[in-house]
Amino acid sequence: MSYCLNSDCMDPKNKPQAADCHACGSKLLLRDRYRATRVLGKGGFGTTFSAKDEGLPGQPDCVIKQLKPVLSTPQYVAQCQKLFQREAETLGRIGNHPQIPRLLDYFEMGQEFYLVQEYISGYTLHKEAKRSGPLTEGQVRDVLKEVLPILDYLHQQKVIHRDIKPANVIRREIDHKLILIDFGVVNDQGGADNSTPASGKTDFVVGTKGFAAPEQIAKKPVYASDLYSLGITCVFLLLGKLPKDFNPHQAGQPWLQTLRVSPQFQQVLIKMLAAATCDRYSSAREVLQALEQLGQPADADSFAVVPIQPSVAAPSGWPSAVPTTQPSVAQVAAQPSGAQPTVSPPSAVSGSISPSAQPAVAARRSPQPESARATTAEVLKPEASEPETPQKKSWWNKPILGKGSMTERIAGLVSQQTVSEPDILKHQQVIDSMTTLINKVQKLKSQQFSDPRFIDFVKVQSDLTRTAEDRNSLMLAAELLAAGIEFKDIFLDLQTTEARYRIAAAQKIYDAVQGLFNRNLEPAAFVAALNKKATEILADIETDKLRQAMQHYLSQIELLSQDKLRFQLFTLFKSSQEDDYSILQTAAELIEACKEGDSGNIEQLNRQIRIQYTGFEKLGRVLGIPAQKRLPETYARLIQYVALSDRYQQSYPRFRQVIVLLEKWHKHYRNAVEIRQRFNPDEYKLPKEFKQDLPGVEVYEYFREYVT
Repeated sequence: MSYCLNSDCMDPKNKPQAADCHACGSKLLLRDRYRATRVLGKGGFGTTFSAKDEGLPGQPDCVIKQLKPVLSTPQYVAQCQKLFQREAETLGRIGNHPQIPRLLDYFEMGQEFYLVQEYISGYTLHKEAKRSGPLTEGQVRDVLKEVLPILDYLHQQKVIHRDIKPANVIRREIDHKLILIDFGVVNDQGGADNSTPASGKTDFVVGTKGFAAPEQIAKKPVYASDLYSLGITCVFLLLGKLPKDFNPHQAGQPWLQTLRVSPQFQQVLIKMLAAATCDRYSSAREVLQALEQLGQPADADSFAVVPIQPSVAAPSGWPSAVPTTQPSVAQVAAQPSGAQPTVSPPSAVSGSISPSAQPAVAARRSPQPESARATTAEVLKPEASEPETPQKKSWWNKPILGKGSMTERIAGLVSQQTVSEPDILKHQQVIDSMTTLINKVQKLKSQQFSDPRFIDFVKVQSDLTRTAEDRNSLMLAAELLAAGIEFKDIFLDLQTTEARYRIAAAQKIYDAVQGLFNRNLEPAAFVAALNKKATEILADIETDKLRQAMQHYLSQIELLSQDKLRFQLFTLFKSSQEDDYSILQTAAELIEACKEGDSGNIEQLNRQIRIQYTGFEKLGRVLGIPAQKRLPETYARLIQYVALSDRYQQSYPRFRQVIVLLEKWHKHYRNAVEIRQRFNPDEYKLPKEFKQDLPGVEVYEYFREYVT
């Protein structure tokens, strides 16, 4: 089969050697060489396909990772390009390791980005544990002894994987070696020493919740973050339980009681899972040395298993283990998994296995059946959900054959010559089309669509993008506001320094900053020019206290200059002569309240904004909001959008697809009813309202007024 790579295609499946897609007309041979054959996984930022390389003899298998930016703003696309280039360079550099898939090709086509990687045939540790039950201590030690050298190699290359989990480790079929995959959220540290969380500061939270270390959730990953994730992976393999079902930092550590391992190996795991990086192993090599000092693995049968219940809530500072679908722009950028990371989206592991459900597996396993194997990117596929309760058949959706069926009724009508054969054929075609569309809706359906807070987000998105003008100005304003909120502490620190130090020497620094902003320099050129001027000014400052304060002031400005969006916001503040950044603190408090409380209470937000309207009106000028739009309602919508976008932005494009499909479904439905009216106009009347009990109809009814 050939699979169309156009993400908007309604029917992407094509014949094996087709040149163009039968549904949308797109070319099926990517770059005149790569033919996608099936989808391996989808996430918020892209899709992964198995493929054939038709440019080589024998057409070897490969994997295509397609990244499609979810926003079309120039800033966002530029960021995607930067992150894509960085990931490709990193993969090219680390791909020489025999247990890391090789990068074969990478390129950009039509604002979509593609990576082509080596295909790995095998099965993941996640599938292995689900099939054969929890592993023994000896088997988990073997896993560590294979994976730790890979991590040691990555860290020597100054790369943090950031998504270590059972679904991202494949046991290769040909030699049973463990292969580390899914480098869509890698963090290339370049020249950073990465000895502290601050040195690994990132712009986005990436990885899989439950497996990601606390400092990684705080956007400050270090090399030891990978060791933490590997420790969680070990506990999963030993218990067969997902991170959401146990908390390694719970008082008393009750999860340890369920481990059938030696006390010495327990201590290794405890140190790998330390909440503070200073209490954790500092390197993969250090963990290997600790393993070498252990005695023989414990006999699993000598330990009693005490079942644990899923924890109700994690204590403060411990991230929630709810699977995420928003992988980071770094999963651009980022984040899937199945429903989540960057070029390749990270996926949250789901499902649970009782520790005593099945016997332990052998340390070295024989090849699994084909159904048990996974490819390099198959781990991106979301776990199969429980089948939904069959929907009650609608009055028009009667059986096609049998007693009381539509066929029986139509046959009677045909015998009376009241309906023609073309009408019957047309009716059947309409029903077939409706069935196909509903199947597509079911595949796209997300539980978030019924989440009241997602409903709020859709309303906000609709209100902010009524026209093209609004979309360009207000969405950029929302991005700038989000950047300001994220770095508000730096902005407020600058304001405090400027207010505290007003002497002539400090004023020279402030004037130099203002003068450089007036020259409209790029961030890198701005920093270089500022450092040159500052060196001369600082040399004339006599007191250490003032010199240190000014050096700190300049370092904060340099931090803002490392990202175009926040540098743009700083430039807008300076060019508009608005140096009061306190409104960012007010906006941050309102955003936090929206995240925690009733984000849909627009009237309450309006009242709060009116109290601070002078500050918001100044902020509106800085953000470039048109004068006619600088109203409390606009600021309230921006606050709501920023509060909800991190959680729901990745679901919105998929939601739009559902609406488009349901629009077509509605049209087919009316066609079917009109045909049936010809059969029996007394019984089959066109209803005044579109309310049927097929899946997704309620979603369509509720949302169609918000989608233009």
